[in-house]
Amino acid sequence: MTQSSPFGGRRDFDLVHYTADRPIGPYLARDYVANNVMHAADQTCARVLVNDIAADDTYIVDNVDQYATAYTNALYWHVVEARGPFNISVKLNADGRPQPYRLRCAINAASGTGAVAVSYAILVVPGHSASYNVQASRDVLTGGTNVCVFDATTSTTPAWLTPAANGYIDVNMDVVSLGERSVIDVPGSTSYVGLATAEIGIFVLAYGSAAPRVYGLHVAEFHV
Repeated sequence: MTQSSPFGGRRDFDLVHYTADRPIGPYLARDYVANNVMHAADQTCARVLVNDIAADDTYIVDNVDQYATAYTNALYWHVVEARGPFNISVKLNADGRPQPYRLRCAINAASGTGAVAVSYAILVVPGHSASYNVQASRDVLTGGTNVCVFDATTSTTPAWLTPAANGYIDVNMDVVSLGERSVIDVPGSTSYVGLATAEIGIFVLAYGSAAPRVYGLHVAEFHV
Protein backbone atom coordinates (compact mmCIF):
# COMPACT_ATOMS: atom_id res chain seq x y z
CA MET A 1 0.00 0.00 0.00
CA THR A 2 1.39 3.43 -0.89
CA GLN A 3 -1.40 5.63 0.44
CA SER A 4 -1.75 7.14 3.88
CA SER A 5 -5.55 7.23 3.97
CA PRO A 6 -7.03 4.16 5.74
CA PHE A 7 -9.53 3.55 2.92
CA GLY A 8 -7.04 4.07 0.09
CA GLY A 9 -8.77 7.12 -1.37
CA ARG A 10 -11.54 9.66 -0.85
CA ARG A 11 -14.57 8.40 1.06
CA ASP A 12 -17.89 10.14 0.33
CA PHE A 13 -20.13 10.90 3.29
CA ASP A 14 -23.30 8.83 3.47
CA LEU A 15 -26.51 10.85 3.17
CA VAL A 16 -27.49 9.87 6.68
CA HIS A 17 -24.61 11.98 8.00
CA TYR A 18 -25.89 15.18 6.36
CA THR A 19 -28.81 15.80 8.72
CA ALA A 20 -28.70 19.17 10.44
CA ASP A 21 -28.43 17.78 13.97
CA ARG A 22 -26.01 14.97 13.17
CA PRO A 23 -22.98 15.19 15.53
CA ILE A 24 -19.40 14.69 14.31
CA GLY A 25 -18.13 11.96 16.59
CA PRO A 26 -14.90 9.91 16.65
CA TYR A 27 -16.24 7.57 13.95
CA LEU A 28 -16.90 10.37 11.44
CA ALA A 29 -13.68 12.18 12.34
CA ARG A 30 -11.61 9.03 11.87
CA ASP A 31 -13.25 7.27 8.91
CA TYR A 32 -14.32 10.30 6.89
CA VAL A 33 -12.70 13.61 7.86
CA ALA A 34 -9.23 12.30 8.75
CA ASN A 35 -9.27 9.76 5.90
CA ASN A 36 -10.11 12.43 3.32
CA VAL A 37 -7.51 14.85 4.70
CA MET A 38 -4.81 12.17 4.44
CA HIS A 39 -5.96 11.30 0.92
CA ALA A 40 -5.66 14.97 -0.05
CA ALA A 41 -2.15 14.97 1.39
CA ASP A 42 -1.29 11.91 -0.71
CA GLN A 43 -2.53 13.69 -3.84
CA THR A 44 -0.59 16.86 -2.99
CA CYS A 45 2.69 15.22 -2.06
CA ALA A 46 2.88 12.85 -5.04
CA ARG A 47 5.11 14.54 -7.62
CA VAL A 48 6.54 14.07 -11.10
CA LEU A 49 10.30 13.51 -10.85
CA VAL A 50 11.18 13.13 -14.55
CA ASN A 51 9.05 14.01 -17.57
CA ASP A 52 11.34 14.30 -20.56
CA ILE A 53 11.01 13.68 -24.30
CA ALA A 54 13.54 14.28 -27.07
CA ALA A 55 13.08 17.24 -29.37
CA ASP A 56 11.38 16.59 -32.71
CA ASP A 57 14.25 16.17 -35.18
CA THR A 58 12.24 17.94 -37.90
CA TYR A 59 13.03 21.16 -36.04
CA ILE A 60 16.75 20.38 -35.65
CA VAL A 61 19.38 21.60 -38.13
CA ASP A 62 20.14 18.78 -40.59
CA ASN A 63 17.33 16.73 -38.92
CA VAL A 64 19.70 15.09 -36.45
CA ASP A 65 17.84 12.45 -34.45
CA GLN A 66 17.82 13.26 -30.72
CA TYR A 67 18.30 10.46 -28.18
CA ALA A 68 20.55 9.20 -25.38
CA THR A 69 22.70 6.17 -26.11
CA ALA A 70 25.53 4.06 -24.72
CA TYR A 71 27.87 1.30 -25.81
CA THR A 72 26.57 -2.10 -26.86
CA ASN A 73 26.63 -4.93 -24.33
CA ALA A 74 24.71 -8.17 -24.85
CA LEU A 75 25.69 -9.75 -21.51
CA TYR A 76 25.25 -7.04 -18.87
CA TRP A 77 22.96 -4.18 -17.98
CA HIS A 78 24.75 -0.85 -18.26
CA VAL A 79 23.83 2.80 -17.65
CA VAL A 80 22.37 4.86 -20.50
CA GLU A 81 21.16 7.81 -18.42
CA ALA A 82 21.51 8.96 -14.80
CA ARG A 83 19.02 11.40 -13.24
CA GLY A 84 18.82 13.03 -9.84
CA PRO A 85 19.27 13.21 -6.97
CA PHE A 86 15.56 13.71 -6.25
CA ASN A 87 13.99 14.53 -2.91
CA ILE A 88 11.12 12.07 -2.53
CA SER A 89 7.92 11.88 -0.48
CA VAL A 90 7.97 9.40 2.40
CA LYS A 91 5.03 8.26 4.50
CA LEU A 92 4.71 6.05 7.55
CA ASN A 93 3.33 2.53 7.16
CA ALA A 94 0.77 1.13 9.57
CA ASP A 95 3.64 -0.33 11.61
CA GLY A 96 5.31 3.09 11.88
CA ARG A 97 8.15 2.41 9.44
CA PRO A 98 8.97 4.99 6.73
CA GLN A 99 8.02 4.00 3.18
CA PRO A 100 8.57 6.01 -0.02
CA TYR A 101 5.66 6.45 -2.41
CA ARG A 102 5.54 4.07 -5.35
CA LEU A 103 7.05 5.33 -8.60
CA ARG A 104 5.14 5.08 -11.88
CA CYS A 105 7.60 4.54 -14.75
CA ALA A 106 7.55 4.83 -18.54
CA ILE A 107 10.29 4.86 -21.16
CA ASN A 108 10.26 5.84 -24.82
CA ALA A 109 13.03 3.97 -26.61
CA ALA A 110 14.15 2.04 -29.67
CA SER A 111 16.88 -0.25 -31.00
CA GLY A 112 19.86 1.17 -32.82
CA THR A 113 19.65 -1.67 -35.37
CA GLY A 114 16.44 -2.97 -36.92
CA ALA A 115 15.36 -6.50 -35.88
CA VAL A 116 18.02 -6.58 -33.12
CA ALA A 117 16.60 -6.60 -29.60
CA VAL A 118 17.47 -4.13 -26.85
CA SER A 119 16.05 -4.44 -23.32
CA TYR A 120 15.55 -1.53 -20.92
CA ALA A 121 15.05 -1.04 -17.19
CA ILE A 122 14.64 1.85 -14.76
CA LEU A 123 16.57 1.37 -11.50
CA VAL A 124 16.39 3.37 -8.26
CA VAL A 125 19.80 3.94 -6.64
CA PRO A 126 21.01 5.96 -3.63
CA GLY A 127 20.66 9.68 -4.28
CA HIS A 128 24.25 10.49 -3.32
CA SER A 129 25.86 7.79 -5.49
CA ALA A 130 26.41 8.95 -9.07
CA SER A 131 29.00 6.17 -9.48
CA TYR A 132 26.71 3.43 -8.19
CA ASN A 133 27.81 0.09 -9.66
CA VAL A 134 24.93 -1.36 -11.63
CA GLN A 135 26.72 -3.72 -13.99
CA ALA A 136 24.95 -7.02 -13.48
CA SER A 137 24.01 -10.13 -15.38
CA ARG A 138 20.97 -9.51 -17.55
CA ASP A 139 19.12 -12.22 -15.59
CA VAL A 140 19.50 -10.37 -12.28
CA LEU A 141 17.02 -7.55 -12.82
CA THR A 142 13.55 -9.05 -13.07
CA GLY A 143 11.37 -6.24 -11.72
CA GLY A 144 9.84 -5.50 -8.35
CA THR A 145 11.66 -3.66 -5.57
CA ASN A 146 13.79 -0.75 -6.81
CA VAL A 147 13.52 -1.67 -10.50
CA CYS A 148 11.07 -1.69 -13.41
CA VAL A 149 12.00 -3.85 -16.41
CA PHE A 150 10.45 -3.37 -19.87
CA ASP A 151 9.83 -5.76 -22.75
CA ALA A 152 12.60 -5.77 -25.36
CA THR A 153 12.20 -3.81 -28.57
CA THR A 154 13.60 -4.60 -32.03
CA SER A 155 12.22 -1.50 -33.73
CA THR A 156 14.24 1.56 -34.71
CA THR A 157 11.08 3.65 -34.35
CA PRO A 158 10.81 5.12 -30.83
CA ALA A 159 7.77 4.05 -28.81
CA TRP A 160 6.58 3.85 -25.22
CA LEU A 161 7.61 0.35 -24.17
CA THR A 162 5.45 -2.17 -22.32
CA PRO A 163 6.53 -2.95 -18.74
CA ALA A 164 7.42 -6.60 -18.22
CA ALA A 165 5.42 -6.59 -14.95
CA ASN A 166 3.26 -3.76 -13.61
CA GLY A 167 4.98 -0.50 -14.60
CA TYR A 168 5.77 0.74 -11.12
CA ILE A 169 8.60 0.53 -8.60
CA ASP A 170 8.30 -0.18 -4.88
CA VAL A 171 11.23 1.73 -3.45
CA ASN A 172 13.09 0.10 -0.57
CA MET A 173 14.38 2.44 2.15
CA ASP A 174 17.76 0.69 1.82
CA VAL A 175 18.48 2.72 -1.35
CA VAL A 176 17.21 6.03 0.04
CA SER A 177 19.90 8.52 1.06
CA LEU A 178 19.00 10.37 4.25
CA GLY A 179 20.60 13.78 4.46
CA GLU A 180 20.15 17.41 5.40
CA ARG A 181 19.90 20.60 3.32
CA SER A 182 20.33 24.17 4.51
CA VAL A 183 17.24 26.32 3.83
CA ILE A 184 15.97 29.71 5.01
CA ASP A 185 13.75 29.48 8.08
CA VAL A 186 11.01 31.81 6.76
CA PRO A 187 10.47 33.60 3.39
CA GLY A 188 12.78 36.60 3.06
CA SER A 189 14.94 35.57 6.00
CA THR A 190 18.74 35.46 6.11
CA SER A 191 18.73 32.76 8.80
CA TYR A 192 19.09 29.12 7.80
CA VAL A 193 17.95 25.86 9.35
CA GLY A 194 18.64 22.21 8.51
CA LEU A 195 15.98 20.35 6.52
CA ALA A 196 16.00 16.56 6.63
CA THR A 197 15.76 14.96 3.15
CA ALA A 198 15.19 11.53 1.63
CA GLU A 199 16.83 11.30 -1.80
CA ILE A 200 17.18 8.79 -4.63
CA GLY A 201 18.79 8.65 -8.05
CA ILE A 202 17.25 7.14 -11.19
CA PHE A 203 19.28 5.17 -13.74
CA VAL A 204 18.11 4.00 -17.16
CA LEU A 205 19.75 0.66 -17.96
CA ALA A 206 19.97 -1.36 -21.17
CA TYR A 207 21.48 -4.47 -22.68
CA GLY A 208 21.43 -5.94 -26.18
CA SER A 209 23.40 -6.58 -29.36
CA ALA A 210 22.36 -3.20 -30.76
CA ALA A 211 23.01 0.26 -29.34
CA PRO A 212 20.21 1.56 -27.09
CA ARG A 213 18.31 4.72 -28.01
CA VAL A 214 16.34 6.46 -25.26
CA TYR A 215 14.00 9.22 -26.45
CA GLY A 216 11.82 9.83 -23.40
CA LEU A 217 11.51 9.09 -19.70
CA HIS A 218 8.70 9.54 -17.18
CA VAL A 219 8.97 8.80 -13.46
CA ALA A 220 6.35 10.03 -10.99
CA GLU A 221 5.26 9.33 -7.44
CA PHE A 222 1.74 8.00 -7.07
CA HIS A 223 -0.57 6.44 -4.52
CA VAL A 224 -2.79 3.41 -4.95
